[in-house]
Amino acid sequence: MSFKDNAQEVDEKIAALITNSNAIRAVASAVEGTIGPKGLDIMLVDRFG
Repeated sequence: MSFKDNAQEVDEKIAALITNSNAIRAVASAVEGTIGPKGLDIMLVDRFG
């Protein structure tokens, strides 16, 4: 395995980490208002439960 192959592998891993980080941020922003004692949990439940 050459240095070039290792660099490409590192780049792919960093890209995967960035993608995962963006996904986590999206989920966190979606549930941000539902956390805590004054959270709006009713936003997660519809009339069918």
